[in-house]
Amino acid sequence: MKTRFRFARRTTLVLCVWLSLVATSQAAESGEPAVIRFQNRDIATLRASLGPVDPEKRAEAAERRIAQSTPGDLRQPVAVVPYGDARAISLGNRMLFAVVPDDVDPTAGETVDDAAEQAAANLRVALAAWVDQRRPDVIARGALHVLIATVIGLALFFILIRLRRLLLTRLTPRAERAIEKRHLVLFGQDLRGAAVKTLRAAINIAYLFAVVILAYTWLMYSLRQFPLTQPWGEGLADFLLGTVGMIGLGILHGIPEMIVVVLVLFVTRFFVRVVSSIFDAVERGQVTIRGVHPDTADATRRIVTVLVWIFGIAIAYPFIPGSSSDAFKGISVLVGLMISLGSSGVINQAMSGMVVVFSRALKSGEYVCIGDHEGTVTEVGALSTKLKTVRNEEINIPNAMLVSSTTKNYSRLPGLIVHASAGIGYEAPWRVVHRLLIEAALRTPGVRHEPAPFVRQGALTSFCVDYTINAHIEQPTERLAVLSNLYANIQDAFNEAGIQIMTPAFESQPAEPVVVPKSRWGDGGASNPR
Repeated sequence: MKTRFRFARRTTLVLCVWLSLVATSQAAESGEPAVIRFQNRDIATLRASLGPVDPEKRAEAAERRIAQSTPGDLRQPVAVVPYGDARAISLGNRMLFAVVPDDVDPTAGETVDDAAEQAAANLRVALAAWVDQRRPDVIARGALHVLIATVIGLALFFILIRLRRLLLTRLTPRAERAIEKRHLVLFGQDLRGAAVKTLRAAINIAYLFAVVILAYTWLMYSLRQFPLTQPWGEGLADFLLGTVGMIGLGILHGIPEMIVVVLVLFVTRFFVRVVSSIFDAVERGQVTIRGVHPDTADATRRIVTVLVWIFGIAIAYPFIPGSSSDAFKGISVLVGLMISLGSSGVINQAMSGMVVVFSRALKSGEYVCIGDHEGTVTEVGALSTKLKTVRNEEINIPNAMLVSSTTKNYSRLPGLIVHASAGIGYEAPWRVVHRLLIEAALRTPGVRHEPAPFVRQGALTSFCVDYTINAHIEQPTERLAVLSNLYANIQDAFNEAGIQIMTPAFESQPAEPVVVPKSRWGDGGASNPR
């Protein structure tokens, strides 16, 4: 026994002398700092290179010495052995590692003694954890706590499931009924369905967030119940508390800036209301602004409102917390790129809508013909225009197509004229034809007697003369019905007079006029000659 003790003393003396020589000699160039770890715990951070041995190799050697210790050695006391400027950490009679002046962090303001004592304390805690990890009562108590935490966690998990179902089955229908009573339209699109979907998504996201927090808390608590995994649980707790603290401090530090943002947005909203009231008065004819017509006041108001909001957001943007961070800038660039790539068609439609509105080609309530579509304008939107036809159909015409097609507006000018053409043979006196066409027009409901209908002869063709009856009508929306009745009355008038209508053209002159006698107007023999 005495021999072993003398050998340990000699080893300690040799190690201390070597450490002193190394500490007092010219220090070698240090490598990257390395950490000595045992039982998932940090024992000490080594920063100095001792001769050819860099900090990483020193840490590996120290961990290897600890791992090669017997259970009896691990129960020995930990001591700090000073010698010169160096401090050696011993476990019983075994030297594990040393702390030299260059291992001390110069920015922390600590000394070699402080670093050595902290390393010794950390090693004692790790050794105590090693001992406790092998005690059945400690393991049993930890397992019991984990079991209780698991039962509580499962109960809370099922409560979250029931709460989510309750919100989806009761809150969502109420929100749908409340939203149905409101008018949520943006760029001509109904947003009520999107608002309900957003509410459902928010409930699901909140549910997932609560489940993640519950699982994270359970894992953090469970790891802290065992000596071996306690550092992991404490690391999770520190991360959670650090994150919450960072967010809380960020919120506190961002309150003054958010106050500025709120004030800027409040002032912007005030100006938007002032602008809206001015243009509403222009639309009602109460205020006159040069260059702004009542027909275009609503569109001008929307454009000015967007510009005011853009200006206000541009002023408030630098005061938004985190606006100068790289993440915020990256998201802004990504959103801008997505908008620029995906909105070319939308911008085209919006610009075409501005052309339609500011050219005052049409407005709501007017009866128009756009291409092959005829009906009443129900809405002139930013992206499209809607028509309601006489067949009670709603037609949605993109504004870009509207700009590139011909538009006939039957409501803009007073005294709309409808016209119907008929080809009559040369054997019929043209004065008689004029009289018959005018009589047919006057019989037609919806045709105005003043100004009186009139006839124009369009051409002398190979087989007939083209006559066109022109008549003013009362309501532009009845144009198609008036034309239908006018054509019917023209057929009746010429059948009564025994004059054949020569359109469409024929190849040879028939022996008798092709007309329908009045006695057969009620049956299906309209094509039988008299």
